[in-house]
Amino acid sequence: ARPTDRSIFYLSLLLRISLVLNAWFHTTLSTFFRFFPFLNVLSPRVKNLTDLVDLSNDSKESYYKSLDFDLFVRFHRNYELEQKKKRSTEYEQVVENNLKFIIAQTESSTFPGITKIGMDDEQFKGQLKTCNLDNAKVIVTLLHAKDPIVRFGLSPFIKAIKAGQLHPRQFAHIYTFERNRVSALYKNSNQTELNPVLDKYYFEFPFDRQNSTRNSDETRAKFGICSLETDQKLEQLAQKYGMKFRFGYQ
Repeated sequence: ARPTDRSIFYLSLLLRISLVLNAWFHTTLSTFFRFFPFLNVLSPRVKNLTDLVDLSNDSKESYYKSLDFDLFVRFHRNYELEQKKKRSTEYEQVVENNLKFIIAQTESSTFPGITKIGMDDEQFKGQLKTCNLDNAKVIVTLLHAKDPIVRFGLSPFIKAIKAGQLHPRQFAHIYTFERNRVSALYKNSNQTELNPVLDKYYFEFPFDRQNSTRNSDETRAKFGICSLETDQKLEQLAQKYGMKFRFGYQ
């Protein structure tokens, strides 16, 4: 099947990032295509780095047209306001408003994932890095809002994962933050007992309390997340060879 402009944009952007970030920058494009066959769809149109930049830019316009661009801009603006108010008395209400907007979009249509509202774009908000290929403009709100899973249930999140709108690792971060009450907005909370819905899974992600009686790999496998041992080996490889395996919260 002919690749779509969206897939070409993703692939070309990914290849540009890979060439810049990893230690194989001196490697020729043809060698890179041989190592990563899934990128071969680009090879007939890309002979050098200039071709790659042109292809990415040409595809970007079509990519934007495939999105709900009004929502794309709205979520970037919501993120911008949330960050601006972070140390003010208005922060909690801004986060709450942004959370309700995310849930409203989810209930009326689908979870606002990157296939609907696009990847983060630093042209719209400088703190968001295009090279992370992420959706932090939505995920950050879910990390710092109070009790999004307890209040709205697991169902919308599981449904979003199955629909490809929410990456399993993004969900694991959200779940872990809420389970361990990481957000500063919990500081005045007196809750001591763990809600049953938050005792269902254990991912052993950053901020997760150690649990000697549970195996995080069982939960990870259910969500298609690699084992903790594999995660650690990938991190070692990334540091050793200057490669990038993690993109934002994914």
